[in-house]
Amino acid sequence: YPVYDVVMMGRNPHIERFRSPSDADHQAVRRALTQTGTLDLADRPITALSGGERQRVMIARVLAQDPILLLLDEPFAHIDIHHQYELIRIIQETSRDKRAVIGVFHDINLAAAYCDHLVLMQDGKIRAYGKPKEVLTTELIHEVFKINPVIDINPTTGTPFVYVEEKWKEPDVHKRRIHLISGGGTGTYLISLLSRSGYSLSCGVLGENDSDCLMARKYKIPTLAEPPFSRLSLEMEEKLTELVQKADVVIVTSMPVGWGNYPNIRVLEQIDPKKIICILPSSEPYLPDYTSGAATDTIKRLLSNGAYMVSSPGELLEILQKTQIVNDYK
Repeated sequence: YPVYDVVMMGRNPHIERFRSPSDADHQAVRRALTQTGTLDLADRPITALSGGERQRVMIARVLAQDPILLLLDEPFAHIDIHHQYELIRIIQETSRDKRAVIGVFHDINLAAAYCDHLVLMQDGKIRAYGKPKEVLTTELIHEVFKINPVIDINPTTGTPFVYVEEKWKEPDVHKRRIHLISGGGTGTYLISLLSRSGYSLSCGVLGENDSDCLMARKYKIPTLAEPPFSRLSLEMEEKLTELVQKADVVIVTSMPVGWGNYPNIRVLEQIDPKKIICILPSSEPYLPDYTSGAATDTIKRLLSNGAYMVSSPGELLEILQKTQIVNDYK
């Protein structure tokens, strides 16, 4: 069957027996084809389509039927990410305030991002029902799926995002002692990566509510912290100086820098630049600089004096793994 005829099959409940489709039926089909971006496929055989194209045609057939309830059984299985989100958009735009949509998902994060309510099933029984943030709790996910979940927030949708926590290693005394200077979420992944790799890590100075600070404290990493939006105190700057001087390696991220946290950068000029690794973009601006260029100038001086510059965590690990220094500090 050509695609147009397949979509017209969705109008069968509205067409009386032995009657031809009406103008209203044809309008419904063309509207559904347009909504799903399949109008240009109308004359092609359904068997000549790719999996993603065929799935969109099936959605068009359902939309042409104009049902009050839409049932989806793993609708996005075996479809690439582009078509997944394209189909989600189509279903949302055509169904909001018009029909109920019930779907079966194995992808928790996809369901959390685009469903108003979730039903969590286990062994054929309902374990929980409610909004995503009510259902996707650490305790329940651990109990049902036998994993150690970390519940984060999807920055695009504001909904829960679940990922599996990897087992963290005890710090290896034969690996370098690292101090991480970051902020604004630029160090969150590095804290996880370096800790999982067995490095002895310290962090700061960070704002108390910074996501980097929350991540470091979650895994009991020694962290220097100040109240949000406050300037670093002299006492805190002295503690920071001590940490960076004792560290084998100091890692600096492309964090936002204002006058309040500028001492995080300034203090680096007191140590050997060859033990500094900066994770920065390959070209300027190296970091969001709110110090009229003072922070950027400091970074440039460090780089010109021998500090390393990498653009990714992968490059960072390569440098760290080239040589392993036995930590002399007890």
